[in-house]
Amino acid sequence: MKISVIGCGRWGSFLAWYLDKSGHEVTNYGRASSEKYIELSSNRANSVVSYPPSIRLTSDLSEAVNRSEIIIISISAQNLRRFLS
Repeated sequence: MKISVIGCGRWGSFLAWYLDKSGHEVTNYGRASSEKYIELSSNRANSVVSYPPSIRLTSDLSEAVNRSEIIIISISAQNLRRFLS
């Protein structure tokens, strides 16, 4: 299944890693200006997981949404309204 995870924080990165390990085609989206996204895209790792080459990282929201059958949103509740706008 093609799944996109919106958010590169601890939960988002773990969910992307876990879904990939479960055999899904995973895209992980993060804002280009986000420190968490920058860390993942340059190191393919953070303090929680190391990404295999099979996980696609993108800062293009339309790419993440259009590539997927399922979208998981993993961002803080305080930012959800602004994100959905």
